[in-house]
Amino acid sequence: MTERDLIRKLVTCWHLSVPERDLLGTAVAGSRVVDVVAEIVRSSGWHPGQWRPEMDYEGGLIEFVSEESCRIHWKTEVGIGRFQPIEVTEHRSLHSAAAEWLRRMFSSDIDGIRIDWSSRAVS
Repeated sequence: MTERDLIRKLVTCWHLSVPERDLLGTAVAGSRVVDVVAEIVRSSGWHPGQWRPEMDYEGGLIEFVSEESCRIHWKTEVGIGRFQPIEVTEHRSLHSAAAEWLRRMFSSDIDGIRIDWSSRAVS
């Protein structure tokens, strides 16, 4: 698996196996993670792919509108099994939406893999 494949699995499944962790390491550049999330949203229209705004979920759902427009639908749990929309944030780029989604959903790590927001990946 490539680094991109591992990041894709990490941002879609929210965990990696021990061998996959060993391959990816303890940290990934935030820019690489943002690129992968943006790529997923561009190709599928949504992230996480199994969620839709009318469904029950806690967190953010990115919706692709166009190359110049994305939105994130944010919901929170207000009771046991009861979810309520709290806001919709509008973005002028996929990368902006992906970065906000990652920071609010995971902040500094996903399943113990640190997102290094200070480094810019070199491709």
